[in-house]
Amino acid sequence: MKRYLLISLVSVCACEASQELQGDASLTQTIDAGIDTGTSVSLDAKTTDAKARDVSTCLPQATTGAARVLIDGSENAWMHSVNDIAFTSNKVFVLSTPFAFTAAPYGGGTVEPYAMSMTIPSFSNFAIGSAGSSAGGSLTSQNVGGAELPTGGGRIFGLRGTSTSLLDRPGEIIVDGNDLVFYTKSPAQLVQAAMGGGEERVIAQYPDSTHTFVTAIALNKSYIYFTTIVSTPPKTSDAKLKRTLRGGGPIEEVTTLTDSGGAPDGILFDGDIVYVTEGGGSNIIWTHNLTTSQRGMGSLSSRNVSLRSTRVAFDGQAFYWGESNGTDSCNGKIVKRTKSSFSTNSKSGEDFVLTNLDAMGQLRERSGVIYVGTSNQPFRTPATPGQLIEWKP
Repeated sequence: MKRYLLISLVSVCACEASQELQGDASLTQTIDAGIDTGTSVSLDAKTTDAKARDVSTCLPQATTGAARVLIDGSENAWMHSVNDIAFTSNKVFVLSTPFAFTAAPYGGGTVEPYAMSMTIPSFSNFAIGSAGSSAGGSLTSQNVGGAELPTGGGRIFGLRGTSTSLLDRPGEIIVDGNDLVFYTKSPAQLVQAAMGGGEERVIAQYPDSTHTFVTAIALNKSYIYFTTIVSTPPKTSDAKLKRTLRGGGPIEEVTTLTDSGGAPDGILFDGDIVYVTEGGGSNIIWTHNLTTSQRGMGSLSSRNVSLRSTRVAFDGQAFYWGESNGTDSCNGKIVKRTKSSFSTNSKSGEDFVLTNLDAMGQLRERSGVIYVGTSNQPFRTPATPGQLIEWKP
């Protein structure tokens, strides 16, 4: 039995910009949960029947640990590729652009499809805050949309944009504690908003004339870290790791990342060590010791591959990422490389832990468990939607 939940989109801050997001007042009504009894279910005033959908024939194969398909894509009639993944205390959520959300309990259970009841610019990625939370400010209201989940399940904060690929991600959004932080590529800016009140803080804005862009963000207990590049196509240069205190203050330049011609796409923490990964399927990973200021550049994989199709996750002991060539031939793999293998540049300690996957676009880690979202396959016969797969060591 499938439950369909339709939630209406409202502004991030109930006191600001609500008219811009709500439009016609008739679109702001929330439709209660319905039960699929085999008949069509109305989603956003369109009639669809999720029962007619096929699912991928690529069955995940775990070489170690255990894998489970949490969401097979048939549960939500609007499900296409998995474009982003976010977590609450008891569920994992996926976004399928433009604004279809689907949730499942950790370990498996009843899948809950959601769909926004308004047509607005697509969400490219999202984060989830606590129920009733809000974040104000003019730039936040322009770039972030919000929606309250039913029964106090939390609040979705979606960053507006149309692309989610590693090569052309329009920005990223993080909710951590009392902070909502996001960046956008165009215009090039980094913004911090306080949850539940407080002034919006514009950390950085880079005029077009500087050709400077933010490419990744991450938060630890004290700082907001971010990377920047100077891009004058076809050349990319001057990659830097920077930070600023979460409580306010100037921007510090932590280190210059050895010029490789690529743009950083991820920031990972391991005590005093900061890892920065390079995007575009690159095998490069930079390291910086915050205590000694020692820096380096190494190879993420001992196999020197360039098929990485997801961001890199780190659980404190190992790095994880997805590889695929983008075809529908079930050649996607999740790779694990131990920290010790990377540190010693050893060929041992790197393994395929999950194989036989569709092409992948997103990978996240939570409490040592890996969640990977696959792409839809529109040219398959029949076409199949993306899936969310959970892998436990």
